[in-house]
Amino acid sequence: MPAPLIIPLASVNAEAYTACHCAAGSVVPYGSLAWLRAVAPGLQVLVWPSAEGYEAVLPLPISKKWGVLPYVAMPPLTQRVGLYTHPQADRADKAGMARQAHTFLQKRFVRVHLSLDDYSTASALATMVQAQTNLVVDLSLSAEALEANLGKSIRQKLKIAKTEGLTLSSAPVTDLAGFISNLLSPRHRAWTPAHSAAAISLSQAGSSSFALHGQWAMHKGTPVAGAIWVVAAHRRIYLAGASTALGLQVGAMAALIWASMEQHAGTPGLLLDFEGGNNAGTGQFFRMFGAQEEPYWSVHLGL
Repeated sequence: MPAPLIIPLASVNAEAYTACHCAAGSVVPYGSLAWLRAVAPGLQVLVWPSAEGYEAVLPLPISKKWGVLPYVAMPPLTQRVGLYTHPQADRADKAGMARQAHTFLQKRFVRVHLSLDDYSTASALATMVQAQTNLVVDLSLSAEALEANLGKSIRQKLKIAKTEGLTLSSAPVTDLAGFISNLLSPRHRAWTPAHSAAAISLSQAGSSSFALHGQWAMHKGTPVAGAIWVVAAHRRIYLAGASTALGLQVGAMAALIWASMEQHAGTPGLLLDFEGGNNAGTGQFFRMFGAQEEPYWSVHLGL
């Protein structure tokens, strides 16, 4: 097993990285180079070199505390990454690489906070591993089956939305980023200027593996809610959204989400991904669409 090296984004062999990422079978787009280029300008990658390229890669979004001390932390709008291995790497190799990464990271960074899609990697990388909750809906079900799984309050919101004559339309991600920022930023830090910049950058990434799509819910010609979706091979991800006070009253967000579910119902292998679920309030709302839990794992090293 080769010793790992850390290299800056500009020096990464994109073809070799992508081969590892694709071979790992990651079901989410966050670990792709196109995604990370857009959201993590300080990205470096821990690589295990081989004659053909890389045996494995571990993306490391790096920032500096007080502009001096380097640390690793998840960038905006990025739920999780992974230790992505080449098809020829076996399970024992991957566990050994995770242990090598543990030693490397402890020596190099004052703090490491990563969210990972694989428990075995997380547990080898750090002693402190915390389970996180993602929520997903299986869109291979028929529209009738999906509707049967809706909670009572969601059904009521959809009736109100229909009565109020809500309409849905496409929206530029740049406009939606500003809309969400105006509604969420004054109340809490769920959406910061960094989130807006990341969303806009992702919408301009030009990736073949994902695309961003914005959508308005309109009430009498005025936007009352908006959502930013990520369209990927096996997932339609609810990346962010917000409603005005009127939007909350007329069930606008429920209408946006249900419209996406209904449109894609019956698609084999497709999931609606709510990109989270740890927050009690939003988690409860998402569960009322029939969402089920999908775990991922957070690890912490250092301070």
